[in-house]
Amino acid sequence: MLSRVTTLKGTLVTWGAPMAVAIIPSAIYSYQAITSPFSDLDALQITRVIGVIVISAIALILGMRAGNLGAAASGTIGLTLAAVPNLWFRFDGVAAGQTNVELRALLVGGFVFLILAVSKQFKLTAGNSVVYVGIPTMIALAPAVLNTLDALSHPTFQAIDWWRFGIVLSVSLTLLVVGSLRELGGMFYPGFAGVLVSALPYGFKQINGAAWLLWIILLLVAATLIWLATRIEKMRKLGRTPAMWLKELK
Repeated sequence: MLSRVTTLKGTLVTWGAPMAVAIIPSAIYSYQAITSPFSDLDALQITRVIGVIVISAIALILGMRAGNLGAAASGTIGLTLAAVPNLWFRFDGVAAGQTNVELRALLVGGFVFLILAVSKQFKLTAGNSVVYVGIPTMIALAPAVLNTLDALSHPTFQAIDWWRFGIVLSVSLTLLVVGSLRELGGMFYPGFAGVLVSALPYGFKQINGAAWLLWIILLLVAATLIWLATRIEKMRKLGRTPAMWLKELK
């Protein structure tokens, strides 16, 4: 065990440091045009950004597969420095307002998941799926869930409100079902919270011209919750109480 830890730390010097020296300056240099649209960048600037991202991704993948902490760490740092800022500022040209915030939350959640995945692979942190999956998922979903609730205060629903509600509910139901079947707390808890917070308030909302669609959606949610209750009841008959089942989620 001590030998493995020493080897992992050694790769930070033999692999991580040289790769970081090669990647980081180019990533930082790309910040000179970080707020400019991609269409305004010249060939060299585009090549620099794409090159750093591709090289970092390759280093990350190879490092994860080979157990090379130095390569994985330098790849993660390169992606974080190059991809996150460049995508963050250029989302302004793709969407505006609440949608912009939601896209940025997805970006942050994705990179938090990436960092935690690397940490788990090399046993740098401890925890179950609530840490490695639950935290990134909650970061990614939080703005969309809050905006879904905020839409209830609007006198009329826009198309984007329906799209957001449908996406949030679909993702939450998927997380809830998969988390229940696989017994993964990192998927079950965000999914359950997303379903309750996004779906239940809409049951008390009077929406003209779309009540039938809303009721169909709510019936689907109710059916899913009944399925979940039935599954938990079967486990109770096998000697596992709901509290035990929740505690045993991986």
